[in-house]
Amino acid sequence: MKYAFSLAMLYAVVSTLWIFGSDQLVFWLNLDAEATLHLQTAKDWAFVIASSLALFFLLRRLDAEKQLAAQLQMPPRTASMPMALLVLFAVLAVLPGLLAYREVLRHFGDTAVSVRLLVWFGFVLLFALIAGSVCILFWWRNTQAHFLLDCLRVDFERANLSSRHEALLRQSWDVVVLLSEDGTIIEVNDRVFEYYGRTPEELRGRPVIELRFASSKEALAEDYQRVAATGGAIFERLHQRRDGTPFPVEVSARAITDQQKLYFQSVVRDISERKRTEAALADQALRFRATFEQAAVGMAQVAPDGRWLRVNDRLCAMIGYAREELLQKTFQELTHPDDLSKDLWLVEQILSEQIRTYSMEKRYFHRDGTTVWVNLTVSLLRGAKGQPEYFIVVIDDITTRKRTEHRLARISRFYAALNATNEAILHNTGTADALFEQICRIAVKCGELEGAWIELVDPATQQLRPQAAFGELRSRLPSRGESITEGVALPTQPAHTVVSSGARWLNNDLLNDHGGEPDWQFLVATTGVRACAAFPLRRADAVIGAFSLYASEPDFFDPELVKLLDQMAADVSFALDNLESEAQRRRAEQDLRLAAAVYEQSGEGILVSDRNNAVIMVNRAFTAVTGYCLEEMRGRNPRTLSSGRHDRDFYRSMWADLQETGRWQGKIWNRRKNGEIYPEWLGITALRDANQRISHYIAIFDDISAHRATAQNIRYPVGRDPLTGLPDSTLLRDRLRQALLHAMRHQHSVVVLRLDLDRFAAVNEQYGYTVGDRLLERVGSRLLALVSETDTVCRLTGDEFVLVLTELDDPQEIGRLADRIRQVLAEPIELDGQTLISGAGIGISRCPVDGTDVDLLLENAAQALRWAKDCGSNQVRFFTADSHQSLLPEAKRSC
Repeated sequence: MKYAFSLAMLYAVVSTLWIFGSDQLVFWLNLDAEATLHLQTAKDWAFVIASSLALFFLLRRLDAEKQLAAQLQMPPRTASMPMALLVLFAVLAVLPGLLAYREVLRHFGDTAVSVRLLVWFGFVLLFALIAGSVCILFWWRNTQAHFLLDCLRVDFERANLSSRHEALLRQSWDVVVLLSEDGTIIEVNDRVFEYYGRTPEELRGRPVIELRFASSKEALAEDYQRVAATGGAIFERLHQRRDGTPFPVEVSARAITDQQKLYFQSVVRDISERKRTEAALADQALRFRATFEQAAVGMAQVAPDGRWLRVNDRLCAMIGYAREELLQKTFQELTHPDDLSKDLWLVEQILSEQIRTYSMEKRYFHRDGTTVWVNLTVSLLRGAKGQPEYFIVVIDDITTRKRTEHRLARISRFYAALNATNEAILHNTGTADALFEQICRIAVKCGELEGAWIELVDPATQQLRPQAAFGELRSRLPSRGESITEGVALPTQPAHTVVSSGARWLNNDLLNDHGGEPDWQFLVATTGVRACAAFPLRRADAVIGAFSLYASEPDFFDPELVKLLDQMAADVSFALDNLESEAQRRRAEQDLRLAAAVYEQSGEGILVSDRNNAVIMVNRAFTAVTGYCLEEMRGRNPRTLSSGRHDRDFYRSMWADLQETGRWQGKIWNRRKNGEIYPEWLGITALRDANQRISHYIAIFDDISAHRATAQNIRYPVGRDPLTGLPDSTLLRDRLRQALLHAMRHQHSVVVLRLDLDRFAAVNEQYGYTVGDRLLERVGSRLLALVSETDTVCRLTGDEFVLVLTELDDPQEIGRLADRIRQVLAEPIELDGQTLISGAGIGISRCPVDGTDVDLLLENAAQALRWAKDCGSNQVRFFTADSHQSLLPEAKRSC
C-alpha cells in the first residue's frame, strides 16, 4: 500500500512540475497566440504519451513482481530494450523543443535564440530524463516478473511430469526396467515382484539375463543389438519366476542416450493370458475349420457382390465344382433364373438392415447341368464400423426331399390322369382316334410330359402307324397313317420292342444310356428329353400297339409310376376291346339294317315262314305283287296264294327237294288278292339250326309278267337313259363337244348346269325305288320343258342331271334360268297318292370363262355344284377361282 501511495505522489509531483513549468516557459517565450496554441498542443500530447507508457508498465502485476524478485536471482539481460525506451522519451521531449525553436526564430530572430531556447531545452530534457528513468524502472521490474513466472512454470511442469512418471511406474501393470548398455538392471518398478517374485532391491545391479528362461537366454544379445541398431523393438520371450516357472512375456525395448551413454528402457508385459486366449482362439478356429470343412451341410462365406470367398468340401460335392473352380464364380451364376430375383431382393434387404437373416428354398445348377434343390440360410457379418464384411451361408441339400415331394405330386397327377382317362373311356361316343388324342392330351397335361403318342399295328402291312399324339414332340412324329420305320423323327426302338416282346420298355437316363442311336442323341440334344417309357396296348390279349411317353427329367418313371402307367395302358387296352366290340356291334347293326333295307326295298317278293310253314314276315314287294300285307299273312300258310293250277305231285316234288337239298326253284303260278293269276319265278331255301333241323323257310319270287327289259331296250337305243329317255353321259359329251366347236366358230358362250336332287335318297328309302324312278322321270320332263330345242338335258348318274345351254351369254340371264329351274323343281309332285317336294343344288360353269374343253367344263360345274351343296339345299353357285363368290344374290345370302 505504501509503495502504491509513493508512486501516486511521485506521479502528482512530476505532472504538476511539467504542467506549471512548461506553461510558464511557453508564456515566457512571448509568442503569438497561434504559435502558443501549437506549442501547448505538442507538449500536451507528449505528456499524454509519456504518462500512458508509465501507467502501462506500472499496472502489470506490481505485487507479484515484488514477491518473485525476492525469491529468484535475476539472470543477465541485455540493455537494448531500456535504451530504446530512453531514446523514445528523448524524441518525445525534443519534438516540442524543436517546435518552440522554430517559432522563436520566426518571431524574434537569431537574437533571442541563446537564452530562451537553452532554458526551454533544458527543462524539456530534464523532464524527458526523469520520465524515461521511471518507465525504464517499471519495464525492468515487469521483465523480471515475466522471467520469474516462466521459470516457476517450467519447474512446476518438470516436477509435475516427474511425479506423474513416478506414479505411472508405480501403478503400471507392466514391469518397467532401466538397463545399462551391458544389460545390468539400473532401476525397476514395484510390479517386478508380482511378475518374478523378487523385489526391486534384489534386482538392482543384477544382470537382466537372470530373468530369462533357459531357452530364451541365447537371444538376449541379439535382441538388444537390434534395439540399439533400430532405436526400438518388440519381441516375445520366455521369462522365469523365482521358482523357475516359465511364463511368456512381451518386451517393448527402446534405446536412450544420456550424456553420451547408452541405456535401454524395457517394458515387460506378462502375456500368459493372451497366449491362453490365443491358444483358445486357435483351438476354436481349428474346431470351426473342422466344423466348416466336415459339416454335413454346405457352408460358405460369400462377398456382398456374390463372390464365393470360402467354401467347404460338402458344398463343392453338392454342386459338382472343385474348390478352386467354385471360388472363381459368383452365386448368381449358379442360381436358377426363376429363383435369382427373389434371392437378390433378400440380399438387398439384409444389406440395408431391413432384416438380419433369411432362409429360402432355391435351385443351383450342378456342374453337369442338373438342378440341385437347397435350403439356404444367410446371415451377414459386419465390421467394427458396421460395414458389410461377408455373408455366412449354410446350404442344406434338399434335392432328395424335393424329388420325393415332386414324385408324390407326380403320382397324384397321374392318378388324376388315370381317373380322367377312365372318364374319357366311359363317356366316349366318338371315334377311336378322338379317344386316343384325348388320352394323350390327358397324359401330357396332367403328367407334365414333353410328349405322348399312341401307335397301332396296321393289320394289312403289320407296320406301326401313329394314331394320336400330343405335346411338344408332336411335330417330330410321322404323319398319321405313315409307317413308323427307321430314320423317322422319333426313335423307333421303344414301340417296336414293345410290340415284338409284349413287355414294357423303359429308359430313365437317355443322356448317358442311348445305346449310340443317332435318333436318341438328336432327340436328347434338341428337346431335352431325358426319359422315355413305352407300354403295350392289347386287344383280345394280343399286342397291337404301344403307348409311348417322353419326359424331360431323368429317373422320371419310378416303379410306383410305372405300375400306375401299366394300369393306364390296361385301361386303354380295355378301351380298344370295347371299341372293337362296339365296332362289331355297329357292323352287325349295319348289316342288319342293310339286310332289312334289302329285304324291304328288294324288287322281288320275299316271304319267311317257320318250320311249320307259318308266315312270319313278308316284304313290301310281296305286298305289291300279291296285294297281301304282313298283318294279313302273319301266321297263315303260304298255300293261301295257290292258284290251283298245280297238282299234288308238283308240291310233293317241291317239298322233297327242300328236304333233301334244302333248295328249290322254278316257275309257278300263284293268285293275287284280287284273284288275278300271275306267273312268278320262285326260289325257296330251307334254313337249319345247330342241330341240322329246319328252322325257317325263305321264299323269293319275281313277277315275270311285269318284265319290260326287252321292250325298253328296243324303245331306247344306245346313248339314251332307259328310265327317262334322256341322253346319257356318252351322248352328253358328244353334244357338248359339238356345242363348244360351234361356240368357238361363232364367238358365243356355252353354259353347263349340273343339278343334283335334294333328299332323293330319302325318297327311295321311304317310298321305294319305283317311286324314285318315277320321280326322276317327272324331273326329266320338267327340265325339258324349261329349255329350248337347241339345248341338251342329260341324266348323268342316279339323281344328277346336266344341262348344256348354247344361246345364253349374259350371266344374269343364266342366273334367272337357274332360279327358274329351282322354282319348278321345288313344286310338289303327286305320285301314287303321295305328295313329293324336291329341290336341287345347281353348279354352273361357262365357256370360255371357266374352260374350253369338255372335261374341264364338266369338272368345274361339278365343283360349283359341291359348293352349292355345302351351302345347303336348293342353292345355285357359279364356278369361280374364288370359292366364296357367286353371281346370285340368293346364293350369297344362303352361304
